[in-house]
Amino acid sequence: MKTLYLKRSAVSVTLKSNLIIMSCIILLTLSFIMQVSPASAQAVLFDFDNAPLYTSLPINLTVNNITAHLSATGQGYSIQNANVMGFTPQGFAGRIIYPNSINLSDLLISFDQTLSEFSIMYACQELGCDDAATMRVTAYMNGSFVGTSTKTARNPGTWPSDTLRCNFPQGFNSVVVHYASRPPTCQDYGVIYMADNMRVTLSTANLLSLNLTSIIQGFWDGTSMVIDSVKIYLRNAASPYNKVDSSMTALNNSGNGVLLFSNAAAGNYYIVVTQRNSIETWSTQPKIFTAGGSVNYSFSTAASQAFGSNLILKSGKYCIYNGDVNQDGIIDAGDLSEIDNDILNSVFGYVKTDINGDEIVDASDLSAVDNNLGIVVIRP
Repeated sequence: MKTLYLKRSAVSVTLKSNLIIMSCIILLTLSFIMQVSPASAQAVLFDFDNAPLYTSLPINLTVNNITAHLSATGQGYSIQNANVMGFTPQGFAGRIIYPNSINLSDLLISFDQTLSEFSIMYACQELGCDDAATMRVTAYMNGSFVGTSTKTARNPGTWPSDTLRCNFPQGFNSVVVHYASRPPTCQDYGVIYMADNMRVTLSTANLLSLNLTSIIQGFWDGTSMVIDSVKIYLRNAASPYNKVDSSMTALNNSGNGVLLFSNAAAGNYYIVVTQRNSIETWSTQPKIFTAGGSVNYSFSTAASQAFGSNLILKSGKYCIYNGDVNQDGIIDAGDLSEIDNDILNSVFGYVKTDINGDEIVDASDLSAVDNNLGIVVIRP
């Protein structure tokens, strides 16, 4: 009996330790989602590796729905391999932008969307120098000057590389990359440079924003909601209601989250909430989104906030039904079966069968789903 007791204790301690570790990982993950997803548009990388090799500018490149038109003054630039000179400057790789001659030439880049940030890696022709040239980037909005920024390579030498950046929150849609001045003392240099790894960030003036409040039934205790991630879709207002864009965030203890949509144009869209074990829920009607504007929408204030009034009142808040474990659009015996299996297998942690968010799959989760049997997705 004593040996059996010790074994049970060890198992209990192990399970509790694993649960604590799992909880920490989940909290860190959700914290990352909350910090990254809604805060700002993410940088988009143009590494030129998909650009046509040996082709001279002008060319057009599109990444993540952002199109860049690259051209140049003088004899210009072409797409070459990074090791075209028999070596590769630090940080360069794959295909790069390379000068067509030894003469000064500006790189001209325009974009089909408004940016707030721009950066590009460069390497100037310098051979064993103790100092470095200065590069300049100048930003414009529809041809009007916005601002300029310069950079001198931090580590002089042979073809030293660095990154030229500009950041103008008011927005810009074209830049000129220019060799501004030679190294002050170095004699073995050329007024040319190669470039790679261009990164751009869309201005939030282009983005659609949503301030959302949505309470998950099982995660709400009447005072606070268990933090969890949701994926929100914008769907067309007209049949067949195609998905236009999506964004993820973690809803806080009050059910609030902020989402940015970079692919959808201004227009009317249904707001659709999805979560790991909840019934997909639509806004009662399309909402008008404007570029740079923000829509406030709460599913928690009235049943009529959801299409078909597909919400349940719980402790003063209208909540999204949860219990659709297999995400087939209906809460039924299939969901009960999955929870029952996980109870038998003593499953715990961040799993879809945890209906109340306590990270333990038990009879309370089974009961919650049983109470919601027959609830289905209601769409236009």
